[in-house]
Amino acid sequence: MGFISEKMNEARGRPVMMGASFLTAIFNTVALLLIARKTNPEILGTLGFLLAFMGLFLFVGDLGNGLAFERLLARGFKFQDCFKAFIMAKVKLTVAMGVISGAMIAVYFYLLAPDGYTAVSPVSMALILGYFIMVNLAAIWVVAMKLKKKRTAPNELIESLVKAMLVACMFWFLAPVGDQELVFRISFIYLIAATLGMMLVRNNARRLKTGENDEEIELEFQETASKFIPFIAFTALIFNLDKVALWLASDFHTLGLYFGAQRITVFIAAAAISIELLMGEALSRYIRQNRTAEISATLRMTERYASLVALPVTAFYVVFSHSLLQAFLGDNFAGAGMAVSLLAGAGLFTALASPHISYMLRADKFRELAIISGLGFAVFIGVLALLLSNLILPGADIHGMNGTALAMLASSAAIFVSARLIVWKMLDCKPHSRILVHFLCAGVMMAVMQFAIWYFSIELSFVWLISMAALGFFVYVLCLYLTGEMVRRDFHEFKKLTKPEE
Repeated sequence: MGFISEKMNEARGRPVMMGASFLTAIFNTVALLLIARKTNPEILGTLGFLLAFMGLFLFVGDLGNGLAFERLLARGFKFQDCFKAFIMAKVKLTVAMGVISGAMIAVYFYLLAPDGYTAVSPVSMALILGYFIMVNLAAIWVVAMKLKKKRTAPNELIESLVKAMLVACMFWFLAPVGDQELVFRISFIYLIAATLGMMLVRNNARRLKTGENDEEIELEFQETASKFIPFIAFTALIFNLDKVALWLASDFHTLGLYFGAQRITVFIAAAAISIELLMGEALSRYIRQNRTAEISATLRMTERYASLVALPVTAFYVVFSHSLLQAFLGDNFAGAGMAVSLLAGAGLFTALASPHISYMLRADKFRELAIISGLGFAVFIGVLALLLSNLILPGADIHGMNGTALAMLASSAAIFVSARLIVWKMLDCKPHSRILVHFLCAGVMMAVMQFAIWYFSIELSFVWLISMAALGFFVYVLCLYLTGEMVRRDFHEFKKLTKPEE
């Protein structure tokens, strides 16, 4: 009976995790929207710069040890001994991350800071560093609880909720202040939220036991974790360098426009990654059993579902990019519409690549992961160098934030194409032919929405955007049904793949 109950909890747990991920994205977006609407693009750009600049070396706080923890358990090592080694590694790496990031504060103020007054202060940078330290420490118990399959309130959800609530209280109950003081308050809120999240997950994990120090396990950790470092480092640098580079080439105002555009497109990749999360158990099971045909079929099915979910959202962002910015962030951000469209495309490629990246991570394809992420980083740096320096079409509107967004799009596309080709070669895993139907349905959806706007001369507002979203959803689902993409057989197949292992 206990075994059955455990499996039932596990089956319910994945949808709960998926819902928690969406709520986390929503609360983080709410905090962002409040900051954008109550201040200006320069303040939002300052926050984006602080998070990107201080987060450049966040990956040093882990260096693949979380993934190594899982691998060592799979090899038969005891949880308590691995947990002890993991804690020691994380504490050492967190100190190293703090030292490196602290040095980055000095680099900024002595070498990079503009001559004039800005909203950045050393205290705000130190608070954001404290925020990342808390996030990194929380990962100790998040990873351990996940590997122990203990259900707990996700600390990221609590962190995002607290962050949104405190930001709202700051604007509603505290008196207006200057730019530096405002950024200080926001940075302090980030630190408080992360600290509470860390305390929550630490409290939930208090019953987890640690073993004795074991040099063999520590060496195994180092050896296994080192194989993931190239992939983790390249990915983390791409995620943060875009904002730092844009700031170096422009100013905080331009960065604020870009940062706002980037954050509202987060739901595209989040939707597809949630699909991958639901089907990840089946994929891991087939990898352990070395069932190549089933791995290929599961990847194709996951790719198909990811496409089905991400494509209409991407299409909606492309059609209503300017209106979405005005409705959610305010009129000051309306000039970033092109960046929203480009970043939405980057999100789509990220979503489509997620099943294949997940497979290679689960299957320990270290060399392939390094090649894929290295190629994405090289494309990103190359396109960024050409566009930010105005070497290509100096008179065109593809520089600044649009050029940075295009670099992200090119990098995401390179990662998807290379990951897809490698998986195809390794597993004879051809792309799912039904994905073309999704493009057709998304195209019809876009055409119907555009026609409705033209025919009824609609002036888009927040209410009309919601109405267009409802219309687009109805048209897309209808097209899927008419083209045979929503049949009972697919539902049963999806249910089978998302069942917990027996």
